[in-house]
Amino acid sequence: MHNFPKLAALLLCLPVLSLSAAPAPLTATDLYQVQRPAGLTVAPNGHSAAFSLTRYDLAANTSNADLHLINLNSGQTQQLTYAEGPDNQPAWSPDGRQLAFVAKRQHAKAQLYLLNLSGGEAQPLTDLPVAVKAPRFFPDGKKILFFAEVPAGFSGDFASLKQTKKPLHSAKVS
Repeated sequence: MHNFPKLAALLLCLPVLSLSAAPAPLTATDLYQVQRPAGLTVAPNGHSAAFSLTRYDLAANTSNADLHLINLNSGQTQQLTYAEGPDNQPAWSPDGRQLAFVAKRQHAKAQLYLLNLSGGEAQPLTDLPVAVKAPRFFPDGKKILFFAEVPAGFSGDFASLKQTKKPLHSAKVS
């Protein structure tokens, strides 16, 4: 009987203790601390896959995406690119030795790059006045198909389009 008041006091405290130990709700800030993978594409040999991994820096109000490789047998990952700006949309060459991808490096618009997986830096393949996306190798590995966001009525002359867009890119307001 003497323990009843102590037990009642303990039982009354338990709900309060469990409420104070409850996890905080998930916020938008919490979500931006999570690295986000995208664009997973399996190599022709089926043993590895390439993907982009985006990281956010809320303090600097920036994000960056780099390409990574994952060994599908061991789960080990390796970072392939380290450039500022987004590297994404990887596409394997048919022989599995190269990755074509879209990046926004020194260009104002996203351009096509090629990375030799045996080593070295990614090389730009395009320098267009418009953004490109969705690269895919032809089956022979000698050509790469991609989409370019061109204006309506485009004649196919990228040099002329570049001259037309040049004043727009240098203007303070567009």
